[in-house]
Amino acid sequence: MLSGMHLHPTRVCQGCEERLLDAFEAMRRHLNEMRTALDLTRDDKLTDEQRRLFEADLLETLDQAQSAWDAYRKHLSQHGLLPAS
Repeated sequence: MLSGMHLHPTRVCQGCEERLLDAFEAMRRHLNEMRTALDLTRDDKLTDEQRRLFEADLLETLDQAQSAWDAYRKHLSQHGLLPAS
């Protein structure tokens, strides 16, 4: 029960939500690319050139998702919610 606990308000801001949404959208883009690549690979519909292009796209969307997630974590650490990295 929470009645005996001393709760401290969590400091969040509009930037927290914005960075979280950025990370979510970047991960969603990566998921969509991955699903398309898996579907095409499963159906054996990719040429070697198309496969190389998809690999490059997948790496790019993964890097974007990681970067957005890192920005979100860094922002949370600025609020003291995570240890500084």
